[in-house]
Amino acid sequence: MNKTTTTGATSKATLSAEAKKLGVLPTNETTCPKNAPVKGKTTVKRGNIYHVPKSPDYEKVKPDICFTDVATATKAGFRAPK
Repeated sequence: MNKTTTTGATSKATLSAEAKKLGVLPTNETTCPKNAPVKGKTTVKRGNIYHVPKSPDYEKVKPDICFTDVATATKAGFRAPK
């Protein structure tokens, strides 16, 4: 589940404890480690979304968390993009 924190007029989604437990941090702004290529992005508006390497926007996504596979991302509360 998304948690939100509000600072003034801006709200930002944060990672759940489950996502932090199951995922790993990105190696830099747009890259996940080779052993965890599924990018997880958390937003207030669209929720938790994962992107696989063959996704059209994969290279553009700035991940908040990375997962080893889709099953792990799903278990952490992430879904495929619509």
